[in-house]
Amino acid sequence: MKQNCGFPCKVIFLCLPLLVLRADSFRWPMGLDRGKVRGLTSTFGEERSDHFHNGLDLAGQGKSIEAVASGQVLFSRMAEDHPFRPIEGPGNQLLLRHAGLISGYYHLKEIARRAGPVQAGERVAVSGNSGYSGGAHLHFFLLEKGTFLNPLKYLPAAEDPSPPGTARLHIITSASRTTIQSGKLARIRLTRRFPVVLEIHDAGLEQSRRGVYSLSWKLNQDPEQSLRFDQISFSDGAWRLEGKDFHQVFLGGHYLLGELPFQAGENRVEIKAADFSGNVSQATFLLDVQKEF
Repeated sequence: MKQNCGFPCKVIFLCLPLLVLRADSFRWPMGLDRGKVRGLTSTFGEERSDHFHNGLDLAGQGKSIEAVASGQVLFSRMAEDHPFRPIEGPGNQLLLRHAGLISGYYHLKEIARRAGPVQAGERVAVSGNSGYSGGAHLHFFLLEKGTFLNPLKYLPAAEDPSPPGTARLHIITSASRTTIQSGKLARIRLTRRFPVVLEIHDAGLEQSRRGVYSLSWKLNQDPEQSLRFDQISFSDGAWRLEGKDFHQVFLGGHYLLGELPFQAGENRVEIKAADFSGNVSQATFLLDVQKEF
């Protein structure tokens, strides 16, 4: 599901017991089917118009949602709790506290547990389409002291044999864009530096258009640059990935590589993208640049 899932607000961090949850303490909120996750349509850190996607989207209407680990209900909200107030972006929502982590469940149809302790695997809610949602799904996230974590680092490994798909480069000007295919020499004229973006998606089992987990790129002999979507933190009034705010990571719905310093003549851009399962896709872009600045 590609929609804007709002960030939780007014979450109160209480004094927590000194417990450490291991990654193998967690389970998928909507279950595994023979090692496969069904309906994982969006991943952590994807582009959402003007903000990062802060969790995972799992498609499904009326599906049972289980607590990913043992813990305590921290907060719940159903539309009927505030019948005269418009329902906000997350819709019906539930937050659970697990030692130092908080798990969040958005766009619910029903909430089965509104207070008290919960056990790992206990049914706590039912998936729905409430709030700002483009289709029935669960938006699931993990939060640690104000930092959103990539849930795939905590949930059991799931089968995913497919690498990210075909990549394309776009050079963005004020009036248009030039698209460059991998493996073919492109001849272009540049009057100044322009932003360069990468278009690439990870299909996964569902043949959807998910984001990648890691990305690296290299122009000619310049140092390699990279991104990895592990966590999103808040600083200086903005949500940031590896210190970069949203508009330093995405432009026009694609990954922003920056205003690359192309040289006159032949240029080579090497791209490597990977999903969380370690499947890697590589591409090489060749450009013959007529430089007029």
